[in-house]
Amino acid sequence: WKHPQKGTIISENFISVLKTAGILLEFDMILLEEVCKKQKDCIDRGLVPLPITVSISRLNIHRTDFVNKLKTIVERCQISPSLIILEIAEPAIYDDIDRNTKIIEECKEYGFMISIADFSYGYSFLDIMRRVSVDSIKLSGEFLPEGDATEKDRIIIKNIIDIAKELGIQIIAEHIQSEKQVKFLKTMGCSVIQGYSYTELVSSEEFEEMIFYEEI
Repeated sequence: WKHPQKGTIISENFISVLKTAGILLEFDMILLEEVCKKQKDCIDRGLVPLPITVSISRLNIHRTDFVNKLKTIVERCQISPSLIILEIAEPAIYDDIDRNTKIIEECKEYGFMISIADFSYGYSFLDIMRRVSVDSIKLSGEFLPEGDATEKDRIIIKNIIDIAKELGIQIIAEHIQSEKQVKFLKTMGCSVIQGYSYTELVSSEEFEEMIFYEEI
């Protein structure tokens, strides 16, 4: 959030306020619509947009009209649902795993990409891999060793990455803050890393400049 007086405010600092005010459910939909409009604007300007992730709160998944709301927004903005990655936290799926896996399958069949966040954050990652069709999973940075990795760390993380690759699921390591973690993940075969080790928060204009206009 680019506040006119306070500058950049990260989501962790205002999401709790939205929850308290009881407007987090609508905020998800507003955010999705803004992202869809951004994607449509890129297309109209002749750019090739990359899929953008939209985090979905666990409360929204329980709404009976959840999937219809998603479809309505995408169709109103006239973009392909494949340009949107719906990010759902792993613990949210276990609120009602039978129902929620069906919801995820419905979104996937419609064309959305699906990402599971907070992966391996205390639940059965093998069960998630078996039951849910997803495009990517985000390995929580808190699951990674803070210091030097032990042999046990290496075996567990390497096997998670290898299983995901066998299933055609992309592994994304999130909240990566140090070069040591980056090097460790690369040796484990993880090729996609998210965190401040690469860039601080940037505005949408700065992001667009990085993606579309910077020379590689």
